[in-house]
Amino acid sequence: MDKIELSNPAMKQMIDRYKKGVIKGDAESMNLLGMECPSGKNVKKNMEMGLNLLDAAAKKDNVEAQLNLGNYFFAFWLQKKDNDGLFSQGVKWLKKAVKNGNNNAIFMLSSFYCEYGKYKKEPSYVDGGIKVLESYPKVSEVNHKDENVLNAQALLGTLCLEKWDMDNDTTALLNAKKWYRTLLQSKIEFPTYSPYIDSLYNILCMSIPMRIDHMPTPEEIEASKNA
Repeated sequence: MDKIELSNPAMKQMIDRYKKGVIKGDAESMNLLGMECPSGKNVKKNMEMGLNLLDAAAKKDNVEAQLNLGNYFFAFWLQKKDNDGLFSQGVKWLKKAVKNGNNNAIFMLSSFYCEYGKYKKEPSYVDGGIKVLESYPKVSEVNHKDENVLNAQALLGTLCLEKWDMDNDTTALLNAKKWYRTLLQSKIEFPTYSPYIDSLYNILCMSIPMRIDHMPTPEEIEASKNA
């Protein structure tokens, strides 16, 4: 704890409380102090110490630390995309956070998979990101109030479009339409909801066919009439 030097005297009492908690083995204190160290706002910047504290808290099953650690590895990987170790570490902690019920980790893990898949040109990782996001609570429901659900629907539409753009997967295109349609129904109360506008912009920019549903054959039409 001696290596953590105060930079904002006004926050001394709070930082001392965190330090005492860390010494006692309190995971929440480890997470809070771990997040202070990389920022350099209240203590002198010390990324290594911050990551060590977050790692210790995450190993004690602190879900916020698991999310924070996963976020850092995602950020590190974005700077060094050829480093698969950073990807593996980030995914490991985000998966644990998802398993422990953190919905924010679902967004982050999905995005991490998809960015990695686009970099590696591997649609299977984009698929993995889509499947993770489909686990978001109530994502299939038309929801007028929960903007997190709307965010998930908008992102799912975008990710399905990206998969279609990568490998011309017609199913992905149909799923994109499904998610955008759900989002359209959900956004009645949000006329200026920006992710919705962005999603429509993506559709127009990617020249998506106006009709992507199954068109009935003459035989199917006739059979329907007879029925």
